[in-house]
Amino acid sequence: MRSTGANGWTHTTLGTIRCDATRSIDPRKSPSEVFDLYSVPAHASGGPEDVRGSEVGSSKRLVEPGTVLVCKINPRINRTWVVDGGSGRRQIASTEWIPFSPTPDVVPNFLAYFMQQEVFRQHLATNVSGVGGSLMRVRPRVAEEFPFAYPDIESQEQLVAKLDELFSDLDAGVTALERAKANLARYRAAVLKAAVEGKLTKEWRRENPDVEPASELLKRVLRERRTVWEGEQLAKYAAKGKRPPSGWREKYKEPTPALAADTAPARSWVSVSLGQVALFQNGRAFPSKEYSNVGTKLLRPGNLYADGSVRWITKNTRRMPPEWEQRHPDYVVGGGELVMNLTAQSLADEFLGRVCLTDDGEHCLLNQRLARITPIDGASCKYLLYVLKSERFRRFVNGLNTGSLIQHMFTSDLADFTFPLPPKDEQCKIVAATERHLEVIERVGLQIGTQQQRVAVLHQSVLASAFAGRLAGIEGASG
Repeated sequence: MRSTGANGWTHTTLGTIRCDATRSIDPRKSPSEVFDLYSVPAHASGGPEDVRGSEVGSSKRLVEPGTVLVCKINPRINRTWVVDGGSGRRQIASTEWIPFSPTPDVVPNFLAYFMQQEVFRQHLATNVSGVGGSLMRVRPRVAEEFPFAYPDIESQEQLVAKLDELFSDLDAGVTALERAKANLARYRAAVLKAAVEGKLTKEWRRENPDVEPASELLKRVLRERRTVWEGEQLAKYAAKGKRPPSGWREKYKEPTPALAADTAPARSWVSVSLGQVALFQNGRAFPSKEYSNVGTKLLRPGNLYADGSVRWITKNTRRMPPEWEQRHPDYVVGGGELVMNLTAQSLADEFLGRVCLTDDGEHCLLNQRLARITPIDGASCKYLLYVLKSERFRRFVNGLNTGSLIQHMFTSDLADFTFPLPPKDEQCKIVAATERHLEVIERVGLQIGTQQQRVAVLHQSVLASAFAGRLAGIEGASG
């Protein structure tokens, strides 16, 4: 149903102007033809993919230039794309979009700008359906029922031109902020690299030439490692009411040393394997059917964040009834402990092998797919955190790629990771210097994030003003 407002704008719903003139096409039947593919992943790159028909895995929709595509897959709903068609090739779109084919009454870019409003996104987000996560999607009728108002074609073109002008400046700001954010990430990686390579404490070593070398520290660490193992074995025998058998100490397995070719960056340093200076514990499979609203928090991969922190929010917090902690006290994780994710669906976002340090006062249970890494006295916990956050460790993780969809790591893999270990005093100096740099990085990162939020708010404010008649020189729907 359509009506005309006092200002001459037509008031209706998106359904009345939605024309879907697309048809299904199987590009594989034209294997050598090159198509322009409009897919959700390609949206981020700013242009459609050039694909041959033989490279397309399923049927697509054939779309004409001027078609407005709005994404229907959560969490990318509200992303819009106007099909260009300037290449002269046939245009195809994935089924992740709801297509609005060209209509004589509406300028495509006007419609696309209208759909970018937060109020439209909220409408779609509150009406998704499916089984959850990436399988949540919006049905076309949900978009079609949303109220829509538009003026005559000339006024639409004027509004689009005005928005293009305003957003060109905003987009330049967004690009600058993204560039600053990327530079900050590179700076962080450089700081961690410098920490592991001893560059942050080069001057300190020059001023402290007589420090005990790390080779002597390693000897003590290895003795302590064996002592810890023997204590654990004796405790196990005692728990079973048994005396240790003859020769039980000979069952101890020496950790694999670092490769001889792996040289340390300074004479006072020594190359070690992680298995030499730390002990590992795999998490336990706590049954999801026992999840409770009360009890001990259950540490899972979703609680591990890229910045090295463990966080608990309503969405990612699960608990186990108190009796589970009573039965499995060895799986309780406290404050100041290193935990790592051992499973991921891909190598993206450094999720596989993501290591975090728990806050003081932490108290939770170690779930499966996670590992606890306990440094032996003499190896700084924070120094190991920075080593495991460095590019050196990322290269190690990427080298473990099994080629399967689900990526896995094992504590036996971690034990073989080699890195340079500095003397104990120098570890403390490296940690302090690294923290100073990271504090600056975090502060600047927060400032960038604040500016990005302001840009996003301004973007929405401009759109709201445009379609409510408050944009200078443009008469809007409110008349």
